[in-house]
Amino acid sequence: MKTTLRQLHPAGLLPRTNHYVTYEGSLTIPGCHETVTWIIMNNPIYITREDLQIWNELQKTESKQADPAYMTPAYRPLKALNGRLLRTNININYRQTSSPTCSSNIYTEMGYRSNPARARHNQSITKRNTRPYAEREIFELEGVEPEHISALDAMQSV
Repeated sequence: MKTTLRQLHPAGLLPRTNHYVTYEGSLTIPGCHETVTWIIMNNPIYITREDLQIWNELQKTESKQADPAYMTPAYRPLKALNGRLLRTNININYRQTSSPTCSSNIYTEMGYRSNPARARHNQSITKRNTRPYAEREIFELEGVEPEHISALDAMQSV
């Protein structure tokens, strides 16, 4: 199956936030070479289980091949930080651990929570029913909001 996308605006798929965490890391595919700068946006992306299944079925090869190569899964279990430095532009509450006369922008003990108000709100919600998705479950991923899903569906039907 071949699909032509018209007027795709990738920025519309990203969360509406300027806050992020970044760190130097590795690829998620075998070799796991440490050549990547990961950027984690501070707001989640919402997609349906059905859309996640479609994403998992994307192929690098043509579908008529006997043994197709899939794009995913491109994930692996979490690994230790191994001394990596996390950077963020998010204002984080921290405990003063350095001398008041020797200020530092590097904190070794700090806490971080992504959007605590939304996290509290979502604790009471296991399923989100939105109009076009009345029968589908929506799961949190980092970055796409429900209104972006409708735009993606409209593009798929073109």
